[in-house]
Amino acid sequence: NGNGGALLYHAPSKRLIVVHAHSNDPFDLHALSSLQNHYEGKAPWHVYGLSAQVPTRFTLEDFSLQPGRLRLVYSGTQKERLFLYRLGPASVLLEQKELDQWVTSELANDKVKVTGTMLNEEGCLGRGHLQSGLPFLRTQALLKGWRDLEHNKLLMVCLAAPSPDLQDVEAICRDLTTR
Repeated sequence: NGNGGALLYHAPSKRLIVVHAHSNDPFDLHALSSLQNHYEGKAPWHVYGLSAQVPTRFTLEDFSLQPGRLRLVYSGTQKERLFLYRLGPASVLLEQKELDQWVTSELANDKVKVTGTMLNEEGCLGRGHLQSGLPFLRTQALLKGWRDLEHNKLLMVCLAAPSPDLQDVEAICRDLTTR
């Protein structure tokens, strides 16, 4: 019969891939040549029209898929957390509140206290921290929110870490797209 499969291991990414096929036709190992490991320190994520390149040190911890609201939360090494949001339609949402108010209120639901924001032509930049019962355990947060005019969506990225890197936030924002 055509049952077959393979175990593939990629040492740099520490990924083990299990391929198991059931078919009435003989299993062709050449079919495995089309597999791609997207390891470049980033993992591609595609969820309901939202596409992101997330650093491989992060794993999906939580998500919320609601009409007009998509939220992905990742945990990383050294108490890092990454939050990705897509809200829409932006034209309706921005009639109710300004962009910085949406960023602040959405992140508050994830216990991120925004302590300062700045609106500019690109959107909203801000700082904050993850709220903790113990002030000395606070984790700093950097955030960015913007409006995707073409798709009428609000997009937000927040990186919380002991020392978040603005270049990491900017790289994630560059790779975050929607349709």
